[in-house]
Amino acid sequence: MLVKPKQPPAPVKPSSRPDIFPAADPLLRLPDVLSWVPVSRSTWWSWVASGKAPKGIKMSAKTTAWRRSAIQGFIDNLEETRGG
Repeated sequence: MLVKPKQPPAPVKPSSRPDIFPAADPLLRLPDVLSWVPVSRSTWWSWVASGKAPKGIKMSAKTTAWRRSAIQGFIDNLEETRGG
């Protein structure tokens, strides 16, 4: 029995909407966020629930991520509020 070799996948065409995948604004998972904002996990989630911190993007039932620009804006806002 002869087996045909698998063909490589078709090349991906560039998107007509390059803003779909903004390379300059990656998603950060909670450990990454907490390395930028040194608070406990429970404090972070309390801030998210109260609206003090940005709401994340649900990736799955147990995974949330935040845009780096949202976290940077949050840090900038904290610095302004504290007079930094």
